[in-house]
Amino acid sequence: MMGKDIFECGFNAWLAMGILSIGLPLVAVLLLLAIAAFGRYVLTGRWSTRMGVR
Repeated sequence: MMGKDIFECGFNAWLAMGILSIGLPLVAVLLLLAIAAFGRYVLTGRWSTRMGVR
């Protein structure tokens, strides 16, 4: 693919670029949401009551 014009790429290359351009930001957002939910879960102290600490 080096040295080729972008319009000379095949369908598989376009498909891969489309999946990466949509999939990577989606995975990043989901990961951030999961981290935020876990942080909120820990900060509210719910995890300590289930572990029998409190």
